[in-house]
Amino acid sequence: MDFLNVPKYVLKNINKLPIELVDIVYSYIPKSITMFLTKKNYIETHYLIRQFIDKIKIEQYIRAMVRDDNYFVFSQLLVENYQRWLNMKKYYYKECIYGNYLNFLESYAIDNKSSKCRKLILNLFEEEGLNKNQHKKNTTRYIRWKT
Repeated sequence: MDFLNVPKYVLKNINKLPIELVDIVYSYIPKSITMFLTKKNYIETHYLIRQFIDKIKIEQYIRAMVRDDNYFVFSQLLVENYQRWLNMKKYYYKECIYGNYLNFLESYAIDNKSSKCRKLILNLFEEEGLNKNQHKKNTTRYIRWKT
């Protein structure tokens, strides 16, 4: 076995180890890191992400997943939270009032050209029997203080 002692070749070195040793090394790596290695690991341990994100920044995280059109992660979030998001009535964002949080996410996906995430939301609307053009029903209110 020819091992290179350079940090960027660590994964190549691990692949050269016997499977038994790889399993032992893998057991010492925290789940918060191994969750990003494979889809299977992510599905099993994606609940750990909430521990690492502040409650204040959860919405920023969700918007980032939609903005980047991160289909896989957003699908996990959608399965986990769609009922709660449907029940969040009158969501305010940038002087616009949305019927619920899912309507906002669909509109946000349209604005950011996130076609995969929007398709997920539309499929959910279709399964739930909701109108697929709900993003057009948003109301805009401009409230300015007059002196």
